[in-house]
Amino acid sequence: MSQSDLMIPESASGISFVGHSDVNGLGDTCQVMIANGHAYVGHVFSGGVSVIDVRNPRDPRTVNFLPTPRTPGRFTCRRTAT
Repeated sequence: MSQSDLMIPESASGISFVGHSDVNGLGDTCQVMIANGHAYVGHVFSGGVSVIDVRNPRDPRTVNFLPTPRTPGRFTCRRTAT
């Protein structure tokens, strides 16, 4: 399927696909925060945060997985500037 075969909403005009990461097969992503060339991707059910090097957006690479404590019914993924 080519990009021209996809139905692209008007709100996506001017946005181009440049790269993809399957986040090491973890499909339960919920939030993405980007800082210093890395994307921090939270996972609802896998219990952690994937760190993806996105300095080359055409070739994003997962570099780490940070496990988080499992708290039933609660998940938060935030990065704040210090």
